[in-house]
Amino acid sequence: MFHVKPSDGIHVPVPDTWIINGGHESLGFDGMQQAHHTLLIFRIQLRAQRIGEHHRERLRALHQQIIGHIQFERGAEQEEVFRKFKRPDKSRRRKKDDIVIEGVGNLMTQFAKCCKPVPGDDVIGFITIGSGITIHKRDCRNVLSLPEEKRARLVEVEWGSGTDSVFPAEISITAFDRTGLLRDISGVLANDKINLLDINSSSRRDEQMVYSNLVIEVSSVDQLVLVIDRLSQIPNVQSVKRIH
Repeated sequence: MFHVKPSDGIHVPVPDTWIINGGHESLGFDGMQQAHHTLLIFRIQLRAQRIGEHHRERLRALHQQIIGHIQFERGAEQEEVFRKFKRPDKSRRRKKDDIVIEGVGNLMTQFAKCCKPVPGDDVIGFITIGSGITIHKRDCRNVLSLPEEKRARLVEVEWGSGTDSVFPAEISITAFDRTGLLRDISGVLANDKINLLDINSSSRRDEQMVYSNLVIEVSSVDQLVLVIDRLSQIPNVQSVKRIH
């Protein structure tokens, strides 16, 4: 442990590993938080002593540097958590009888990426040119916005009985940022044996909020609703909703 001693005589204790020979070493997330709190204490002392703007500018620059390191550590933590948790995509291994098309035999089908229907959704088929029938949710914005001349290519479809395939579904999570949040999210998915295909997360420093989009695999709407409910119960989570 050593002390930072500005020209006004204020002594601020700083961990030995924070600054070495004018540089820095990786402290880990906990070490960065400790350094962050030390700087906050320093800021209060500086205001109390009413020192010059020069020292306050130095403090703000150092504070932003520490915040950047903390966000880097969080990004590394997120990558490590979900790198271990993500599994191979199984959603493409679907059976031919997942969808029954009214009035016709077996035709090539595919599931729309725009709305990502899962069993239990009210669905409709759209006859494409050269690619078989694309299955959409009936309330998909692309279906609702079809011009009248293309609506004749819509066909009635329904889910097959007893399908055990899995399908991708996208959800968004809004939460107050805190240590361990991503681990709690991955824990819920692991406990429910839900496969995670992708995650995209960003944070707003001024709001102390984190926004995450996850693509997971589910077998039905009922399972998706259950997962959303359990994720909503995680401390600091403000909202969880299905995208599309």
